Amino acid sequence: IFEIDDGADGHSWADVRSAGEAATGRRLRKISIPPSLIRILGGLGSLTSKLGLGAPFLTYGKAREMLVGDWLADQSRRPPNWSPEVSLQLGFSRTLACYRERR
Repeated sequence: IFEIDDGADGHSWADVRSAGEAATGRRLRKISIPPSLIRILGGLGSLTSKLGLGAPFLTYGKAREMLVGDWLADQSRRPPNWSPEVSLQLGFSRTLACYRERR
């Protein structure tokens, strides 16, 4: 199992919001959601997927990952001769462009 990241020393939620704002060209509003609600929504997403009702936006596993807090890739588990090529900001921009292309 390899662990990769964008070469930064982690990102705060403010960093993520800033990258989202840069990608969308709009100001994004910060909202606080209780962790229990995130877990419930993730569980519902996983259930929706298991029932064959579509691809969920949020799964229970992703909700757990979001709630871990700060975590970093272990640099010793990086693939040999690998270095990051995509920053958080560029990743957001490319992902948004892909979503827009696919509508």
